[in-house]
Amino acid sequence: MKKVCIWILLAISPLLAWSVPAQDSTPGKIVVVNVDLVVLESTRGKSFIARIELERNKKEKLIKEKEALFNNLQKKYENEKFSMNEEARLNMEREISDKKMQYQRYLEDQEIEMRRIYELGLKELQEEIVPIMEDLSQREGYILVLNKMQSGIVFAHDSIDITDKLIAAFDAKAKPDAAGGDSTE
Repeated sequence: MKKVCIWILLAISPLLAWSVPAQDSTPGKIVVVNVDLVVLESTRGKSFIARIELERNKKEKLIKEKEALFNNLQKKYENEKFSMNEEARLNMEREISDKKMQYQRYLEDQEIEMRRIYELGLKELQEEIVPIMEDLSQREGYILVLNKMQSGIVFAHDSIDITDKLIAAFDAKAKPDAAGGDSTE
């Protein structure tokens, strides 16, 4: 039995050696990066956050206007419902119900639109960050880069955290519109 195992090992050992890629004599580095901080502290990330806040403020203003119109209609109904005939009261109740549904749909649509804008902006940032991270990894010899906040890491020593390096590299290659703030769409 031992002889069979030895023969099998001898037979497949050249295959194992062939299938393992040759590695440098210098070991690669495993590092972590806090992508959330890259977004919060980089020039481009700050521009993205400012655009999101501007868009959110515009939407909140429109929402408040629609809410005020709805509230005025309800107040009008409350003030006049006892002086209305049955048909007028039912019509106004129906109108309030319709306006309430329209308002709720509007809120949902605005939430979906904000989520879409946010996700699109994050995707654009990611598309800008990934090549920079790849370049940094190649230059510094990183073989594995983990997102510190989303990888399940319980502890990572600060010496392997390259967040500041990535922010500096990202800012150095930031698009020209990031320095002065983005214009809105």
